[in-house]
Amino acid sequence: MTNLTEQEIMQGLQQPFSAKDLEWRAQRTIKTQNGFRSVVVPYITNRAIQDRLDQVVGPMNWRNSYETWRDKGVLCGIAIKFNGEWVEKYDGADETPYEATKGGFSAAHKRAGAVWGLGRYLYSLDVFWVNVVDKKTDNSNDWEYISTKIKVDGKDVYVKGYWKIPTVPNWALPSSNQPSSNSMTGQQNVPPTPSENPTNSPQGNNMPHVNQGQLQGEHDPDREHYTNYLKNMEKSIGLTDNQGFVVSLYNRVNPDHKVRTANEVYSVTTPKDNLRNYYALLKPVYDLMKVAQNHNINEQQLFGYAQIITGKEHSSVLSLFSTITPQHVAQITEIIRSEQGNNAYQTA
Repeated sequence: MTNLTEQEIMQGLQQPFSAKDLEWRAQRTIKTQNGFRSVVVPYITNRAIQDRLDQVVGPMNWRNSYETWRDKGVLCGIAIKFNGEWVEKYDGADETPYEATKGGFSAAHKRAGAVWGLGRYLYSLDVFWVNVVDKKTDNSNDWEYISTKIKVDGKDVYVKGYWKIPTVPNWALPSSNQPSSNSMTGQQNVPPTPSENPTNSPQGNNMPHVNQGQLQGEHDPDREHYTNYLKNMEKSIGLTDNQGFVVSLYNRVNPDHKVRTANEVYSVTTPKDNLRNYYALLKPVYDLMKVAQNHNINEQQLFGYAQIITGKEHSSVLSLFSTITPQHVAQITEIIRSEQGNNAYQTA
């Protein structure tokens, strides 16, 4: 049994990994005016996760378990013994196209490790874009091979070549790899907080210029301000053409106060906390639509970006509400800015 405190265990597990403990995968490849480019993401290797658990809690104080989930899913649990009791956290993944069983076990184990904080900081990294080249330009081991199929002008194009592994920022490396000033000041390696608001819309889940304690009464100017802003958000997103969407979304986040019409959403009897819940649901998608508008991105392109970041297909704006978070908006914005900043994006 480990004698570490809960805080010490979590701090030990959440420390950054060295670059050699990362493996990289290409998530999406596009054709640009200057060749092919890919979005690549880092993952912690399973061996590194096992080593970290051994180092922090000891090999006798952690264990894992697997079970099948639905048709082709694998559920993994990682348990740590704490104060004589086993505490277990789970996550799962689908089987992979190649070596399905092994791949599913490996992916599920990595996801379960992230639930414990192992490598979770990687989700805060900016998007990495790499160029795909025909041949390696040096003899280093920092190259990955890619062979994939993409759509260009509606036709299948096969892409084969190499891309060079990016360098992660200093804050995402162990303290021994940090500049000396970091250890001298005692500062922790904390990732930067992702921007929740790449547009000029309000920050956070609270409306600006609104005294939320005054959201009551039929003639309350603050409630009127809030209501007008929410309606403008609906209009920007495109919800006003189908009021059934408004009712559905409002009821999703307010199951204890369901409405039958869009007008009921803005009734003076609607609790102010319910309006805040509705605002919090609308805001990420509203921000995303504003980003698309500001960068002249059409809906289909936007759905493609959303799929890159969330890993889920999107066929309508309504589907975005189930997945998009403020962090996703920041990551998608970074992709768009990277492409347009390099004058490289070419519509398919």
